[in-house]
Amino acid sequence: MFFRLKRRSNVTDMDSIRTLLEVAPIRMGDAPRGIIIFFDLACPFCAKMFKESEEYLVELARAGKITLAFCDFIVHREAEGLHKYLRCLSTVEERLRFIGEVYSGKAAGVGDCDAEGLKRCDELAYKLGVRGTPAVLGFNFERRRALLSSGYMALTDLMEFIDGL
Repeated sequence: MFFRLKRRSNVTDMDSIRTLLEVAPIRMGDAPRGIIIFFDLACPFCAKMFKESEEYLVELARAGKITLAFCDFIVHREAEGLHKYLRCLSTVEERLRFIGEVYSGKAAGVGDCDAEGLKRCDELAYKLGVRGTPAVLGFNFERRRALLSSGYMALTDLMEFIDGL
């Protein structure tokens, strides 16, 4: 069983959250509340969380209930090439499929690709208090509030987290 101690903190920098939504390699939905998941493609806790929650989160975003974004936060430098390649894929569906393949050990080698925005996600995440992966930033623009949770979050915990926004 996976377990990581979670740390939660309030976030007040709404402008940085909006910028993160612009530079995230994956963004779905346009609701005033939602989550940004900071991930590393070499992170086993990120993989577990993605496999458990991706389908549910995508469904919420497609239904217009949340804005969903995945933003790079590279902890394992050997994953940098994978993150660059991810950003070079042209659609959200291709990017989600690629993440799933990487986390399932099925991703083929990646080509050389120069990606924009990769370092920007890292910089903004660090500014907001992200120090590791996975991390979930829940936000509600109407209430002007946001909460950062660090560490693996089971699907039931993630559902409660979203409901509390």
